[in-house]
Amino acid sequence: MNIDFDGSVFYFPDYANRRIYTKQINMDGTASINMYELKEIPNSS
Repeated sequence: MNIDFDGSVFYFPDYANRRIYTKQINMDGTASINMYELKEIPNSS
């Protein structure tokens, strides 16, 4: 997906797979793409 070139971080939720993707243009013109996976924390009681 196309994003702005100003360095802002754009968030793309993937509800079906419980993930969040981020995309950002770096100062050198390359793109950084990160994925965060949502997991439930087990109850330790």
